[in-house]
Amino acid sequence: MDKAPIDRLTLNVAIAGAVLTVIVFAIGGLGPAVGSAVGAIVAVLNFMGLRWLVMRLVYGPQKSRGPTAMLLAMKMALVLAVIWILLAKVGVHPIGFAVGFSALFIGFAMAGKNVLAEER
Repeated sequence: MDKAPIDRLTLNVAIAGAVLTVIVFAIGGLGPAVGSAVGAIVAVLNFMGLRWLVMRLVYGPQKSRGPTAMLLAMKMALVLAVIWILLAKVGVHPIGFAVGFSALFIGFAMAGKNVLAEER
């Protein structure tokens, strides 16, 4: 398994988060930019956890697939709990956070564009 494309995808998500945070800072100021940075960090960490679990699920031994699938469900619940704590208890700017978290999807789109460009 070549890990380079997955590493590039992680880098794309991080770059998208940084760019979005700069844009949010220019448009909305410090509060939304902090929210955006926090959202981008959560997105990158979420993807890193997801990729680790999926790699174990796909390439790990057959015996460990059940527990790994359970960890995947627990990771999703943990991410939702972290988001709730950040928004409801810590007071992270919600729109800034949403913009930063969207780095996950923008990073995927950037990677898809790169794959299409490499195939040509």
